[in-house]
Amino acid sequence: MRFFLIFQGKDQIRAVYGEEAANGIMKAIHNEIVFAPGDIELAKEYSKRLGDTTVRVHNQSLNKQKHAIGAQGQTDSYSEQPRPLLLPQEVNELPFDKQLIFVQGNRQTEPMKILARKIIYFEEEVFKARQKMTPPPLPVGDATKIDALTVPVRTIEAKVAVADAKPMQAEQRQRWNPKEKAANAVPDQPDAAQPVEVEPDPEPVQADDTSEPM
Repeated sequence: MRFFLIFQGKDQIRAVYGEEAANGIMKAIHNEIVFAPGDIELAKEYSKRLGDTTVRVHNQSLNKQKHAIGAQGQTDSYSEQPRPLLLPQEVNELPFDKQLIFVQGNRQTEPMKILARKIIYFEEEVFKARQKMTPPPLPVGDATKIDALTVPVRTIEAKVAVADAKPMQAEQRQRWNPKEKAANAVPDQPDAAQPVEVEPDPEPVQADDTSEPM
């Protein structure tokens, strides 16, 4: 499945989906066709994506002698310096018939950056001929066959009774208050002294004198 996303600028995508989601959508795009954006910040982004090239710069210096009349010397030098392939202002000033194409690389092809000519269909003979072609008839579906494509959903009845969770939820809503518990607690009282019954000592038993006198 392939999608063709057409929008005026990336700000429209960010306004709808947000910054992170919009960046994720843009990263998933494999081929990107860019016209003159008209936004300098967006033009800077495309200029960085195009990368740099190497240009040969000509430097010229002119030396004049202070006391010699008409004596002068000229020095020419050349140096190679990096330059953006397209400057941001050049990206913004792309002609109407020019476009940039960014192609991400994969296993079969390498990444490509293309400055291409925009095809205008009414100026091309091939597309003008296709414009006159009669479109093929579209098949019309039979409304009576739609019911054959639907499958009734099987309902599943619960075979195990489930206890009502409302009492449990009401009990969980009660919060334990340590201060309230400490106020309602009854302080422990020491045991009152109870009378102790003490049994009296047993009386001495007198022995009977049953012996006869001598």
